[in-house]
Amino acid sequence: MPYTYRPPHASKIGIPSPLPSATYQALTQTSLTSVDPGPIDFSGPVTQAAFVTTEPKGMAIHTVHFNGLTSTLKSGDALDAGYSWDYGDAGSAYNVTAGWIGAHTYQKPGDYTATLTVTDKAGNTSSLTTRITIAADTRRKIYVDSQTGSDSNSGLTPDSAIASFARASELMGDHTELLFHNGQSFAVADGMSVNGKNVVIGSYGKGTTARLVKGAASGWSIFRIGESSDGVVVQNLAFDSIGPVSTKGRTRPRALWISGTNFTVQNSVFLSLEDGVNAGGAPAGMLVQGNYFSTRIRAYGIWGEGYDHVYIGNTMTGGSREPLIRCSQTGVTRLVIEGNNLSRYAGNAGCVELRGASFFFVYGNTVTNGSLRFGPVGATDHAWTGWGAAVANETNVNFVNIRPGVRHLAIRDNVISYHGAGASNMEMQTYRPEGYEAERPGDDIRIADNTVTDDSADHKRLSLVGASHDGTEIGAVMSGREYPVMQRQPYL
Repeated sequence: MPYTYRPPHASKIGIPSPLPSATYQALTQTSLTSVDPGPIDFSGPVTQAAFVTTEPKGMAIHTVHFNGLTSTLKSGDALDAGYSWDYGDAGSAYNVTAGWIGAHTYQKPGDYTATLTVTDKAGNTSSLTTRITIAADTRRKIYVDSQTGSDSNSGLTPDSAIASFARASELMGDHTELLFHNGQSFAVADGMSVNGKNVVIGSYGKGTTARLVKGAASGWSIFRIGESSDGVVVQNLAFDSIGPVSTKGRTRPRALWISGTNFTVQNSVFLSLEDGVNAGGAPAGMLVQGNYFSTRIRAYGIWGEGYDHVYIGNTMTGGSREPLIRCSQTGVTRLVIEGNNLSRYAGNAGCVELRGASFFFVYGNTVTNGSLRFGPVGATDHAWTGWGAAVANETNVNFVNIRPGVRHLAIRDNVISYHGAGASNMEMQTYRPEGYEAERPGDDIRIADNTVTDDSADHKRLSLVGASHDGTEIGAVMSGREYPVMQRQPYL
């Protein structure tokens, strides 16, 4: 039977509630990451695209989030359907994306027509459009110039720029655009708390990207985006620190700690840091787009918790100790990871680690020298991860790991390569490893139409490790090309 859909934070992010045509069960954040909702009814008499938007009206440099999981499907379910978004912003970056949810930043004023096209398992299609209205940018501008500015100035024009990050922090407020001069560095002693609405933090002028450098002082973050914030965009900045380089213990700050509603960071550079983007405050609506994360990040490029996150078009070249992208603890409900170039200089940690996630779509990424891992790990993780898909990714010198507790997962149309002795291109673990507080069965694992290559001696293209919880093959459906017989081996 269909369910009434009331998404978390509905009043905060502007989604009308309830929706009469909803087709999937809306659960709380806790239940989505700890209780398997079981089969979800996406069916309808016809395939019908449907979606909701958050904040479809705003001021230029404004992000709109979209959720297409309310669509109905005549054939199949969301795991084998296609969802394509066209945001009506021709010529802009990432104007067309895939996945159950989407997000787009509209940089210029105007009226735009956004379109969702849904294709079900049998090829039936349906499209739906909506209007997005973006007004001209009238935010108060604050200019910061560390070379010719003065903190006694107003900061309201480039000729009356202020000089310091500290003074900029004092002038921050609602409906403000804070701009740092390119070609310059800005010393950050205490980080800046941003609790306002309709805020842009960026750069201006000629030169290399403005660089914010955190020193040894109070606060671990350069920017702390607070719980009351709404509609904050950070763009065109470089984040760095003077902390010592170490692979043991926290010695460097993070660039961004995120809470609140509708946060975006785009076209920025993350250098010598602990984390790049840390969503430990569980923001509702977060877009991380077109950024570069360097090898000098010690821990995470992105730490994900919250709702309605899109990570798209980023280049990550490898942290020293942790996965490039990790969703854990409370996890992320509704997530798209799309079109990223993810690589590690050594395969000592994963590229994508989804320990806690539900309704996630990993699509069109290039992944090198680091694994794709799905599912909880230890006793502190939630009991399950699921309702997700990994589609049309290309992996090199790595493998896919499906842990105990994963349910309702599709892995399809990927190109998966692993070169080396003892390689396992795909590994499904179904046992209860030592240290787990309870058995975590997996089920409804669909692996179809992948191209798998492996030049190792034993060619373990799919390995099922340990006994399943009920003696069956955990509901894994194998189809497509280039699969040997499933191998079962003891837990080592």
